[in-house]
Amino acid sequence: RTGARDTGDIAGVRHMGRRITIETKDYGGRLLPAQWTSEAHTEMGNDDALAGIVVAKRRAVADPGSQWVLMTLNDLVALLTGSRPDTDL
Repeated sequence: RTGARDTGDIAGVRHMGRRITIETKDYGGRLLPAQWTSEAHTEMGNDDALAGIVVAKRRAVADPGSQWVLMTLNDLVALLTGSRPDTDL
């Protein structure tokens, strides 16, 4: 952790040459999408990243590929097109 300058939990991820911020959560059975995507967007700004996404551990599911991914529609568009459709998060 780097406090106010946190840039996410998984580093070195790029798409179309741009950084992607990935925040990971083990929520113990609860989902907090608004809070977690807000945190990912703060970290996205800290890292000048294209998109901020959250990977949330599903309760009683060990397979990494079966975990939840949370993001805003603007983040999805950014991943698909390589540019953000918004200026306000």
